[in-house]
Amino acid sequence: NPIDFEGHGTHVADIIGGLGYPAGTNEDGAYPAKGVGVAPEAEIYGFKACASFSSACNGLALLASVDNAADLDRDPATADPVDVINMSLGANYGQPEDDLTYFSNRAAGMGIIVVASAGNSADKPFIVGSPSMGDGVLSVAQTAVPSATRYPLFYASSTVSGTINTAVFQNWSVPPAAVLIQGPVVYGNADGSNTNGCAAYTTPLTGSVVLADRGVCSFTTKAKNASDAGAAISLIGLIAPGDPFEGGDGGDRPINIPSFMISQAASNLLKAQIANGVVAGINPANAISLANTMVGSSSRGPRNHDNVIKPDIGAPGASISAIAAGGAATGPFGGTSGAAPMVSGVAALLKQVYTDTLIVQQYKALLMNTGNLEIWQGDPGTVLAPITRIGGGQVDASAAYSSTLVAWDSTSASALAWTGSMSFGYQPVAANQTVTRTLTIKNLANAAQTVALASAFRYAQDADQGVVVTPAQAEVTIPANGTVNVPVVMTIDPAALHPWVVNKGSLGANGAALTFQEYDGSVTITPTSGAPIHVVWHVLPKAVADVSLGTTSWPSETTVLNNASSVITGPVDIFDLIVADANDYGFTVGDCAGCNLSPVDLKELGVRATSVVSPNDFLEFGVTIWDNPYRASQYPVAIEIYIDGNNDGTDDYVIFNADLALNASDGRNVVFVFDLSDNSLFPVYFIDSTFNTQNFILPMDAALVGVTPGQPFSFRVFLFDAYFGGSAWDCAPKVNGVCTGKYQYTPGLSRYAIPEADRFVDVPPGGSVNVAWTSSPEGAAASPSQTGLLFMYRRALVGGESDHVLKLNTYLPIIQQ
Repeated sequence: NPIDFEGHGTHVADIIGGLGYPAGTNEDGAYPAKGVGVAPEAEIYGFKACASFSSACNGLALLASVDNAADLDRDPATADPVDVINMSLGANYGQPEDDLTYFSNRAAGMGIIVVASAGNSADKPFIVGSPSMGDGVLSVAQTAVPSATRYPLFYASSTVSGTINTAVFQNWSVPPAAVLIQGPVVYGNADGSNTNGCAAYTTPLTGSVVLADRGVCSFTTKAKNASDAGAAISLIGLIAPGDPFEGGDGGDRPINIPSFMISQAASNLLKAQIANGVVAGINPANAISLANTMVGSSSRGPRNHDNVIKPDIGAPGASISAIAAGGAATGPFGGTSGAAPMVSGVAALLKQVYTDTLIVQQYKALLMNTGNLEIWQGDPGTVLAPITRIGGGQVDASAAYSSTLVAWDSTSASALAWTGSMSFGYQPVAANQTVTRTLTIKNLANAAQTVALASAFRYAQDADQGVVVTPAQAEVTIPANGTVNVPVVMTIDPAALHPWVVNKGSLGANGAALTFQEYDGSVTITPTSGAPIHVVWHVLPKAVADVSLGTTSWPSETTVLNNASSVITGPVDIFDLIVADANDYGFTVGDCAGCNLSPVDLKELGVRATSVVSPNDFLEFGVTIWDNPYRASQYPVAIEIYIDGNNDGTDDYVIFNADLALNASDGRNVVFVFDLSDNSLFPVYFIDSTFNTQNFILPMDAALVGVTPGQPFSFRVFLFDAYFGGSAWDCAPKVNGVCTGKYQYTPGLSRYAIPEADRFVDVPPGGSVNVAWTSSPEGAAASPSQTGLLFMYRRALVGGESDHVLKLNTYLPIIQQ
């Protein structure tokens, strides 16, 4: 493509439907043979949506591209949409309000099969991107190409030795020769510069193993610079948590050595041992095939706002394909950008077979029903990839073509949401619960078929752990070209569930923790003759209590907390209530499709002081939001608290929550401090908040924000949408809807005081707890902004995560004149 700047679109188009040719010679020299694309006779329409002057594709250009693809002659009076749209692009933590997701769903509703990359942000909960998270979109994960190989990397220094088992060979580099390769590890130049390997090295590094940090320049630039310096091996170390992966080919040549990517932990280990003379190397005899495994960088689900299974399917990425403006040059093209066109090509082949006899949802389901589910999270034969990483499995064109059955979840009233998987979603349960979804099975054959149905867990350790999935009928007969509906029943026993361990702070990027928390599996549908198909299922259940407020007596200064659950204890965090705010927007997450807006609406605000080293030296701000039903993951909630530590009328610090990398790539949500005096910024604590919640606790050392125990400070709070950006959606304090003034609070002197030990309460199953407080004129003067008490419930039903008792109906904030 002559206007393709970096080769991305050329690679994608070639994988979908490129032509093949034999080996030969041209003016550039000899070139190897190239195979055909998946659907080599497909007509390819290219739409320019990305440009060289930006790392992000243009939003309006993307929308126009989808619109143009839906109407090729630009005449609304005629119907001439493309059959398949491929989008090898996306944005992490996809949101339902995203405009490209909306356009993609509209295109699917017009009968277009829409395929999009899931993303390249690794095994991190909920990070799967837009627009792939759309109901009508087929979200594609990346699996390894059949030739992918892992080489264990050994290391030894004067103090330690061991093996790094997760080094990933970069297939644009030279495969290792069949001999032992080793050398001393070098990190940057001798003066400590060039640690990212983006510049030429200043001295020869003959025989060395050169380690370079990821970032700033292409992977191939780093490897070429190491190769030019005479290195034996190039290592690219990640600089954030996540699995190593096959990086994209930046086109830099020559690269005459093998290059590998290693994890952040492995990179840090080697760096720490350089002073001890660490040597590293590989023995090709120990190579392990990675065929049928997940690629470490492939983004994980479930979907950000409602826990629906995403990605939907996987496909090999890093295929050898055409390089733009390269004559006959070819190279590997990795990431989910290379996986999506594999699926688009298969979709095109199926469309040729079935034309308009199947609807989009059935094409999507057929691909998912017939995917290869034996895809491994690590080395083959170790641990299977979770359903929220691989969906219906690795695409299998032959199996999809040969199948005489297709099955989908038809529970939703919206046909757009019908899909080849069953998402039972987030299920907080305080008592035994039953959830039923409808499975529709279509017979593609011209004769009736009898099929057997059975459900199995993905992981054996999930059996007998509180979840049971059962098709209501073990056998059904489907008439020729007809359909049947079968209820699939899930029962959940909260007393037997896995303990809830996940959170969006310290474990926000931990895929293994989410895998432990989830339950997943598949319903297999087996005909009397022919190959079976499957419909994968998933649930994220949480054993919760059902705590609520009982009687409150202000004269006796007591309130009662009751727990209606007979099996689960209810932990409660008690804060000094500052404000209980109105529901300003009545917002339901996902209802504003395509608007590129996501209101974040304050419900309650509280604060408390506890003791870590000395009395009342630790602050915690408790924030609850109205957004219905909950915010599943890291985005979009952003809370900013401006603090005037010495109460002199001038803000000194801002504390706020954000992704640790500040760019939606790390996956862990932390609380930062921004010093307004010198504009310095640093992370301090992980946020105290879990997935699928309306509750957020921001912890902070009082001294770090200039607060002295026993002395008053003032503060104000703003809530933002961190995904789409823009001005604050809500704030406190405010007068007549206008943000103004500040609250005053004194650590250790509450208006309604509760002993520190009593601020953490466990309400027993079926029981009650009395909460007592005391009031005093001193407390009222020191913390005049306290209006009551806030109760935040850690294990709670949706919509029941907090309560408050309000003594003062109104509080006029301190307004500086």
